[in-house]
Amino acid sequence: VSTAFKEKLEDVARTCQLPVQTTTKIMQGTEVARTVVKEAQKHDMVMLRSVRRTTIGGLAVSDTSNKVLRKISCSFVLLGEPEHHSV
Repeated sequence: VSTAFKEKLEDVARTCQLPVQTTTKIMQGTEVARTVVKEAQKHDMVMLRSVRRTTIGGLAVSDTSNKVLRKISCSFVLLGEPEHHSV
C-alpha cells in the first residue's frame, strides 16, 4: 500500500477537524475481517469502506464488512459506495 494513499486518508481526517485523536492504519492480509476485528479491540471506533454486496439490517455491505460488524464491540463508521443509477 502506498504512502501517498495513507497521507490522503490522514489529510481527510485533518480536514474534518475532528475533536479527537485519530490513527490511520492500512492493513493487508488474507484474513481481512479477522485482522480488522483484532485491531478494533484496541480502539474506541473504526471506520470501514464497504462495497455493496449483502444486507445486514437493511444496510448493503460487503461480506468482509458484514463479518467485522458482527464481531466488533466498538463504535463504527461505515462508508459505502455511492448508489449508481443507469440512464
